[in-house]
Amino acid sequence: MDRQWHPETFAEAVDLLFQVLDEETLEIFAGRTAEELKFYHATAGELIKIHYRLAGGNPSLLHECRKISGKPDLDGEQAAIYILETFWARLQMGKG
Repeated sequence: MDRQWHPETFAEAVDLLFQVLDEETLEIFAGRTAEELKFYHATAGELIKIHYRLAGGNPSLLHECRKISGKPDLDGEQAAIYILETFWARLQMGKG
């Protein structure tokens, strides 16, 4: 498995976004409100779902997303959004 694009843990999944996104993109996400972040669910969330193989092919990451979120029925799309929202929350913590 290519771990660069197919992280197996939730921490790897979030950390990978910090590694692959350029500074300008990080600043764009950091400047968004929680309400504005919802507009990225269909785009960035979809890319996360595809590249992290959350729709199939990466059961360990999906299982960990379910466990950490406390939502045992989380599907691939919801897991991608959860990863995106956690990434955004970490960016917000860095703004203070």
